[in-house]
Amino acid sequence: MKPRSSISTIPAGYFFARALARIAFTLFFRNVRLLRAENISDAGPVILAVSHPGSFLDSVLLIAAFDRPLRCVLDSSEMGGPLRTFAARLFRMIPRAEGDEGFSAVRAASIEALERGETVALFADFPSSELNGAGRHFRSASRLALEAEAQLAGPLEVYPVDLLLPVGRAQTGELAIYVDAPLVPREYLARFEGDESQAEHALALELDPSGQIRANAFALSPERLEFFYSDLEQALRAELAGRWAAKKNWKQNPEEFRLSGFVRDWSETMNALNPGRLLALGEWLSAWRERHRRCSLGEMLVGEASVWIRSAGARALVWAEVLLGFAPALCGAINHLPAAIALRLAGLHRHRPGRERTLEWILRSLVVAAFYAVQIFLCDRWLGRAAAGYYALALPASGLYLARYAWLLHRRARRLWMRARSQARAGRARRLREELLARLRSELDAYAKAERSPAQS
Repeated sequence: MKPRSSISTIPAGYFFARALARIAFTLFFRNVRLLRAENISDAGPVILAVSHPGSFLDSVLLIAAFDRPLRCVLDSSEMGGPLRTFAARLFRMIPRAEGDEGFSAVRAASIEALERGETVALFADFPSSELNGAGRHFRSASRLALEAEAQLAGPLEVYPVDLLLPVGRAQTGELAIYVDAPLVPREYLARFEGDESQAEHALALELDPSGQIRANAFALSPERLEFFYSDLEQALRAELAGRWAAKKNWKQNPEEFRLSGFVRDWSETMNALNPGRLLALGEWLSAWRERHRRCSLGEMLVGEASVWIRSAGARALVWAEVLLGFAPALCGAINHLPAAIALRLAGLHRHRPGRERTLEWILRSLVVAAFYAVQIFLCDRWLGRAAAGYYALALPASGLYLARYAWLLHRRARRLWMRARSQARAGRARRLREELLARLRSELDAYAKAERSPAQS
């Protein structure tokens, strides 16, 4: 006897709320990809074992992505507040309280939904009820699947589901959902001859992407994970180097720093359950590494070894001359513009291979002298001999200062500008690194609290 269809029993408010959620995800995210959704049967009871710690947003995402109506099991703490409570009722979510009583209520509501041929989505247990061992994050899902299988008339299928959600500064605007091949609880009961404890453990192992049997479809490869560790170590070393440089006679070397086993354990857990967090942190690290590279390159080009740039007085004099000397340099540029055009047309503005430099400078001097004579003659003709006398002295002097000003811009002001840009980039890179490490500490604190909580309960 097959389970009857439950579409007619689902309130219209569910479909209205799902339509609004789909519009919202379309507006805020570039794309929502549902991969291998054809694996899911068109009818019959189905459990989605989501390899991701549950949140209200994750539940709404699943409801919006799947055509089959879902009943998402979610921690009751995620449904706090009047708005979320109202939305949870519209989406027909199943609240889960702590303890065995909470699981009993979830089991009753889930089995009732499965008997009607509906789909129930369960998220990974995080924190888990088990302190160690593979499969610990999916003991609730496997237990519920086996208990439901014993009460249902038809076969039950369990589908592992992986999520990839953009987090924080992640550049990707895509939401991705991957549906893996189905698992049949009845087969596990038959394999272990009705021993529910062994069957539950085996099914949890199959569902857990942090184990050896199944991997998260969006998890970082071992090579990329090692690259992530390397970038993270580099950022932490830079942070330690900045702190230790301010302390006198500090003996420790930042290059000796290595990531702790706890950080690696957190990374592996997130890579299995929530790879989107690692991808977001990896993008932050890439952005910081690029800014750090540009800062290092800028410092090298500036040449901090130059004595003058270390003096605040010398830097102030350079900037003062750049500002005050602009007007005289502009006059010199206007005076020598005709000669510069002639030199360019004659091809004498730069050195050509195969031509002697001495001859080039003689020809340039003759061209400039000729234009000097013409310009002084015109000044005498239009403004008089006295003005022409002053102009004859000012013309070469303006040319000499124009050369001086060009040297000042290229050799001094350019380095000061590069130094200022390098310092600004260093400040932005430092703020980005501090923001990144603050986020990492928050993630590690939450992970440590989650790992301790089972032992305290």
